[in-house]
Amino acid sequence: MINVSNPIIVFDPNEWLPSYGESRITLQYENDTLILNVFFENEQKVESYRTIVFKNPTFFHLASCPGVDPFNFKYSKSSCLSCLLEYRNSELSNQWASHFSSNKNDFRHYLILFHSTNQRLDVIASNVALL
Repeated sequence: MINVSNPIIVFDPNEWLPSYGESRITLQYENDTLILNVFFENEQKVESYRTIVFKNPTFFHLASCPGVDPFNFKYSKSSCLSCLLEYRNSELSNQWASHFSSNKNDFRHYLILFHSTNQRLDVIASNVALL
């Protein structure tokens, strides 16, 4: 079991997603950056998207949610189930910091759930930005 606790909200996609959520997501890894595109239909029923960029990712895992969790993560609860969360205490991010003999802050554990597409994305990265 991998304990993950002390979540903080990085941002809330509900601020820009329609009430019915995302229509699909795509992941792309390029130049030490993990690019997550979140697609949705805007008010005019035209497909639009927002991009979330994770810098210097050392780990990412996209899985069905609900589904089988091969890593057996044990998350502490958060008040925002659809937000991008950063978990301040993560055994997984600590393991990556130890592996690279690096500062713990270089390895942050992020989690985001996509309810419409039933997917969960875990990322260990140094930073994240919404474009």
